[in-house]
Amino acid sequence: YTITMKSVGVIIGEYYQKLLTICDRHKIALNLDLENPSIKVFHEKALRDFLTKQIPAAVKACKGEEDARITLVQKSIEGSNMLRFSVKYSGKTLQADEKAKLQEAGYEVRARFGYDTIVSIKL
Repeated sequence: YTITMKSVGVIIGEYYQKLLTICDRHKIALNLDLENPSIKVFHEKALRDFLTKQIPAAVKACKGEEDARITLVQKSIEGSNMLRFSVKYSGKTLQADEKAKLQEAGYEVRARFGYDTIVSIKL
């Protein structure tokens, strides 16, 4: 019995294809910033849960906003074997209570008025 781990590119690619259609419909620019798409993901369920929650939140924040954009990001965390996955978006800034809820759930959140919102998970 072996567990086959999927790569970052395969997992994010599934979400990207669906998101492309949605973003196109709402005139939201969509970008990918994957440092290493071939790297294997150990915590696939955690990544999928994160993407399943954060992508719709990003779309909602960007709907109807001018020059809205969403970027799916994957970077290595220097000095560790962990990865940081982020959903970065322009659009409406998170309210303080929304930000606090995300932080309580273990996510890193950067949300300042006038700047992009970035919600990240370390895996």
